[in-house]
Amino acid sequence: MKTTLLIHRAQSQKGFEQCIVRRTKKCAT
Repeated sequence: MKTTLLIHRAQSQKGFEQCIVRRTKKCAT
């Protein structure tokens, strides 16, 4: 489970960075 959580965390962080660039409110969560 730790591996899955780590991967999920990395993906969410990447998505968050992309959202900041796009300035989309949907990514705020």
